[in-house]
Amino acid sequence: MVRRMRAAVAVVGLLGLVGLALVGSGVGAGAQGTDVPYVAQHAAVSAYSHDPGGVAVDRWAVWVCEIAPGLDLGTDERVALDPADAAEALTATITPYFEWLSDGAYRPTFTPMGTIDPGPQPSPGAAEDACKDDAIAGSAGFQGALAVKTSADRGAEATSGHELCGGAVPCTADVLPDSRRAGVIGAANLVETTTFGPPDLASTAHEIGHALDWQHADAGFLTPDNEPEWERILASVPGGDSIDLDPLRELLADPDATPEEIRLLFGLTNFVLEYGDITDIMGATPSPRAGAAPTEVIQTQVFNRHAAGWLDPDEVVVHEGGVQEVALAPLGVDGVQMVVLPTGDRLEYVTLEARQATPFFPSEDAPGVIAHRIDMRPEVCGRATECWGEEWRTEAIGGYPWELGQVAPVGDVRTILGVRVEVLAVDADGVFTVRLGEAAPTTTTTTAPPPVAVVATPAFTG
Repeated sequence: MVRRMRAAVAVVGLLGLVGLALVGSGVGAGAQGTDVPYVAQHAAVSAYSHDPGGVAVDRWAVWVCEIAPGLDLGTDERVALDPADAAEALTATITPYFEWLSDGAYRPTFTPMGTIDPGPQPSPGAAEDACKDDAIAGSAGFQGALAVKTSADRGAEATSGHELCGGAVPCTADVLPDSRRAGVIGAANLVETTTFGPPDLASTAHEIGHALDWQHADAGFLTPDNEPEWERILASVPGGDSIDLDPLRELLADPDATPEEIRLLFGLTNFVLEYGDITDIMGATPSPRAGAAPTEVIQTQVFNRHAAGWLDPDEVVVHEGGVQEVALAPLGVDGVQMVVLPTGDRLEYVTLEARQATPFFPSEDAPGVIAHRIDMRPEVCGRATECWGEEWRTEAIGGYPWELGQVAPVGDVRTILGVRVEVLAVDADGVFTVRLGEAAPTTTTTTAPPPVAVVATPAFTG
């Protein structure tokens, strides 16, 4: 099921980064130290993922949720599951993925607990909620509770619980039941089923990501610069058919419209469009790319790894002006993992990272450098102060939903925040040499977006 979006969220931030001026170095200091890009509420969002003394072990209690026949979850198939089998499958697939993703800094563990019968319920959602509540109540002392449904569906949801345990936000409880940290997944997200075949492991990893406070990943969607593509974009996005484009067109045609008015209206319009970045596990699952198996699990963007506490300071470079060349290493290769382009506001910046095929996603067909805008400003979530965790926004720059135009190969030149970003070369290890900051020429050229085959309508987890 689609994760419930908070009603308090009103605005989804600034669009159309290309061409904006670089102002200062801004990101700088915070609770994490000098020259490390800021992460709002970092102590909370890294509570389960980071242990400064060693490996963060995240202890999950695993339950089986018996979904009665007759409750419509899109399939009548029910899977014979026991908690030990479910925990074993999670340990064999999800634990190695996160150990690799974190470079050994984080290890989720899965302990079998029992089977929950939610009893007669009026709807599938009510049955899932009943199972989740019982799992939370029965998992005292664990850091998370995961209920695996016996129904062969792909619906899933999870939360870090940081706004659910009562009292001040973020909540300070670190174990169940007070933390309320829990998730529910369908059997088809963990084991092979007749309905779907091989399991959609990416959806399960996606939900663990939510439990680490990671937000959905989008790909920019509607901007003033891509007006000819608006209808095509909306046709590919859940909720797109509900968007009325007339107010956007009227505003753009108004000579008195201010940049802030344009930013606000486009932010509100894009609010419902929170998926689309197929280079991130928090985008669409399973991957819609041709040739990708549902058991393949793509990585997450580098900002999420930074927020989780998995990057060392020497793996982050903040560009502070001038001309600079950086050797940008992909996940799994030693070297700089993240380059930051500041905006002058520590709550908003752009990240650059290198991408290549990985052991968990060998179908990667677009190696290159990708940029994401990170936005934690109050207007993104309707708060009086900074946004954090599942409320902040990350946005791939330079592409469209379900496409790979945002991935810049060797030879690509782009201007982001007024900074010229040129991808010069790549070596045998997938390390890209990137030149930053040279004054943009009169004509800036970019390569055409590489094609991507979407072989099925992308699915969406919670």
